[in-house]
Amino acid sequence: TFCEIKEIVDDNAIGARTVVAADLNGDGWIDLASASKDDDTVAWYPNDGTGHFPTKIVISKDDEALGAYSLVAADIDGDGHQDLVVASNGNDHVSLWRNDGKGNFSKTLIYDNADFVLSVTAVDFDRDGDLDVASASFFDGYIRWYENVDGKGYVWKNHTVYVGIQGHYVAHGDMDGDGDDDLIAVTHAENTSPSFSHKPTATKTITQTSISTRENAVMSARNGMDIPA
Repeated sequence: TFCEIKEIVDDNAIGARTVVAADLNGDGWIDLASASKDDDTVAWYPNDGTGHFPTKIVISKDDEALGAYSLVAADIDGDGHQDLVVASNGNDHVSLWRNDGKGNFSKTLIYDNADFVLSVTAVDFDRDGDLDVASASFFDGYIRWYENVDGKGYVWKNHTVYVGIQGHYVAHGDMDGDGDDDLIAVTHAENTSPSFSHKPTATKTITQTSISTRENAVMSARNGMDIPA
């Protein structure tokens, strides 16, 4: 039961859109990170060990985080530290902010042309042992996934899952129980809502079915993993 606000962590994250919880400095305590659109800022807040977050540390601001909107915490480079993947719709960037384990972050660009990208998620789509990334972008109507080619987050390959929707949000989960992570997306103003099936095979394809015929729809993107390489 939640009965009251325990703490206002940051009252100056202007246009805050997303917050995630993860241990970002390796001290065993769960920290927070946020993306705020109107002040173009990605920041993190160390947990002082008592469940309080008195310090704000800016990871990125202004041009590098222009329109920061969505972020997820995940160990993209496989070094045991939680990195951040950020969608910034002001510069159309999907970016990896690589964590050195002490809460110091450096940027690696994943993709620079996701027009008004609004959401990202991270999961191992191709089941090769490293985490990949997916995004939904509004103006160009794309759902994409980005293959972590080298397993370290330096080399990425862009794959189109679907084009033709105004993507607002994307998430992952095994929707069909086949052991592969599928994609679930939210679209703002579409009359159909496709489902994509992902199966990790040598050829990589994604299949589509319609699960909704309403505007502002929720869509399931099944991982049938046959995307033409």
